[in-house]
Formats: sequence, C-alpha cells, structure tokens
Amino acid sequence: MDSSTWSASRSPVSALQAQAADQPLRAAFLLLAAGNSVRMAGRDTAGAAFIDLLAADNAADHDGYRTLSPEALLELQPDVLLFADTGDRDADQVLESMPVLRFSQAQQNGRLVMVDANSLVVGLSMGALDEALRVLRVIAR
Repeated sequence: MDSSTWSASRSPVSALQAQAADQPLRAAFLLLAAGNSVRMAGRDTAGAAFIDLLAADNAADHDGYRTLSPEALLELQPDVLLFADTGDRDADQVLESMPVLRFSQAQQNGRLVMVDANSLVVGLSMGALDEALRVLRVIAR
C-alpha cells in the first residue's frame, strides 16, 4: 500500500475519530466462540488496537484475552459492545443467547455492534480501517 492510499483511507477515519474524541466512549471488544463463550480483549490485542481506531477507551483492565460471563460484562457497563464472530450471528442472535445484555447501557443506546472478525485477522489492514469507519458511523448516531 502506498502512502497516498494510506492517507486517503485514514482521513475519513480521522474525521470520525475527532468527532468521537469529543465524548470518549468506553468500549468492550468481545470474541464470540462456540457455546456462547465470550473473550474480552485487553491490552496488547487486535481488539484493543481496533478500540484505539475508534478513539474509545478500552473497558478491559487486563492484558490479552480473558473469558468473561455476560453478567460480568453487564457489570462493566461499557458504552459500546463490539462483538466479533467468525460465524453468521447478528446482534439479535447475540442478545437471544445472552439476554442479560438487553439491560446494558450499550444495547439501550443502540451501540451493540457486530464487527467483521475477518477484517482483523491480519491485524490493522485496509479491511480493519473500513470496518472501523463503519463502526464509527454506527456509534456516532
């Protein structure tokens, strides 16, 4: 990727980041696994880097990924819930499998967002930037 392509892709993300930085949000990045297992991204993870792209604060205070119950996640009350799933689940299916999250601040404010896990497989790529831009537009509403 040449520098002009990188700069052109970053400018819409940067504009939305600046808007988001006016009111920093706390976000939780969660990997969904079989059996409704949820792993929350802490420091030094692709999920944390994605949260940084959103100009949000990571609700996690640990390194790496940790398994978390839906109840523990609800207790954290992040402003944004980002779910990465390698399957085809949507937000309604996530809520169906973890109904306690219907009471989350993120859900009540329309900030429970599915993230394309495939865009993050290789780290922060053009696909990840595109996905961050899409998510920023959703949470900026």
